[in-house]
Amino acid sequence: MNADIINDSTILIVDDNQTNLGVLFDYLSGLGFTVIPVKSGKRAIKLMQRQPCDIVLLDIMMPDMDGYETCRRLKTHPTTKDIPVIFMSALSETVDKVKGFKTGAVDYITKPYEYEEVLARIEIHLTLQHMQRQLNEKNQALHHARMQAESLQEVAMYLNRSLEQNTVLEKMLEQLGRIMQYDSVGVFLKKGNSLVLSTGIGVDANHIGSRIDVLGNNPTVAQVFKKKQSLVIANIYTELDWELLSNGRRIHSWVGSPFLVDEEVIGVLSVENVQVGVYNDTDAHILQAYANQAAVAIHNARLFQQIQAANEKMQKELALAQEVQHSLLPSDHTNWSDIDITCYMKAAREIGGDFYDYRAFQIDNGSTTLTKYGIALGDISGKGVSAALLMAMCLAQLDNYLSSDISPKQLLETLDTVIMPYFKPLNQNCAMVYVEIIIPDSASTFPLHRGGAKGGIAKMVNAGCVMPLIKRLNGSVEWVQIGGMPLGIGLGSETGYMEATIELQQGDMIILTSDGVVEAMNEHNEMFGFERLEHVVELFSPDRRGSENPCGLMLEHVKNVVMAYIGNVELHDDLTIVVVGM
Repeated sequence: MNADIINDSTILIVDDNQTNLGVLFDYLSGLGFTVIPVKSGKRAIKLMQRQPCDIVLLDIMMPDMDGYETCRRLKTHPTTKDIPVIFMSALSETVDKVKGFKTGAVDYITKPYEYEEVLARIEIHLTLQHMQRQLNEKNQALHHARMQAESLQEVAMYLNRSLEQNTVLEKMLEQLGRIMQYDSVGVFLKKGNSLVLSTGIGVDANHIGSRIDVLGNNPTVAQVFKKKQSLVIANIYTELDWELLSNGRRIHSWVGSPFLVDEEVIGVLSVENVQVGVYNDTDAHILQAYANQAAVAIHNARLFQQIQAANEKMQKELALAQEVQHSLLPSDHTNWSDIDITCYMKAAREIGGDFYDYRAFQIDNGSTTLTKYGIALGDISGKGVSAALLMAMCLAQLDNYLSSDISPKQLLETLDTVIMPYFKPLNQNCAMVYVEIIIPDSASTFPLHRGGAKGGIAKMVNAGCVMPLIKRLNGSVEWVQIGGMPLGIGLGSETGYMEATIELQQGDMIILTSDGVVEAMNEHNEMFGFERLEHVVELFSPDRRGSENPCGLMLEHVKNVVMAYIGNVELHDDLTIVVVGM
């Protein structure tokens, strides 16, 4: 952890057990943290309202006021609501952890704990808090700059209408005549150790691009740069340090002001007149005010150009990342001899955390050969780059274990264990629904034929994802009532997963969706919901099954209804749909 963060961070430990307080106090103090131990929730609240700390380690089981109530009160007070709270308790049941998170805690550590784990959790949340504070400070600085810009006079407002540097310089020269008379004007901008004459009016074109050494003693423009203040010369011929840049023109009066941004000089505005004694100190003050306004406009234009360049680079990188991410997925449609699979994924951002996967395997069942199909839909919690990276890792692990001779429930239990080291430290997880379909060969006595229609057996498991929907050939719709803990947090491998076995007939369809479908919001902030999804699937017309791609028609039907429901509202979660047809 950054030493500055440690030295600047104060940790409040709340525990009624003096031994626990002492042990943690000694450990964290020894690392350099400022640690405040208290033995009750009430004392912690009073202390925090007078002297807020940076993070709270909070026990749950305490007399008078337990940790849940303490956390709830901290989260309702304006001075403490944003301070991260980590529960540290011997209560290890899921219901206790969920209750802790619902009261506003950011983390939950189960006793007995390891020092390294405590430090790692503290490090994560203090780093996030530090980054949030930096972001808030930057936002406040931007807000102050915006308020200051709004109070500028008409000229300053005019200058800031453009964020392209050359345009800003042109407007600056145009508007200068409104406040000051001049015969020629030059704009010098700093590049390295030189001031470069970037543009001007009444200046010989051959002089554009000429340089002045800012480390030297001459000319006067360099003196303005080094002293960071305006300078007036009534008659340039009385100044030995003057270097003429007007190609022999008879310039007598001169005034120059630095372009100042946060006490840094980014250039000099040089104004010249053929008359003697035209400029005085008042003119210097006016020009300095104008140069300050212009400097902000120039600085903003440069920042905008940098941001544009950074955004263009980021967009290219995100586009490449999106291509790489999609390349990890199988084709969005396959039409095998036994089943048809059609898939759709739309990320809420350029890259997302949803994925789908499918594989076909041949199983030697003694005297007969069976075909097994594995279909998975996954949804990584969170968004952006971290979710995309975890998605790639999870997909790789899924591919690694799909061909293993294990049951669907064993597959999810294995995945929960192997991906936990990557997910748990980030407080992220992977919701996944997995379907395994077994199809007998033509010589099989597999009991799946009704009236000669070939079908199959589907085994389904669910780790925190939306339950599968089955659309039967007769038009009926049914949910497969299975659920389980999401992968990556280590609970699924302990509690296991429920496995449902469903008989399928030719013409039946299985619809898998991520929670981005049922949780999609419209302009009225209403969710799409499970009932609406079931109704949409039920409305799919059976007479459209004559198509060569009925799964594709079903997927388009569901997708179009969902997108129409969302309308112009920005997606807040990835949308993924997989339709499997017999």
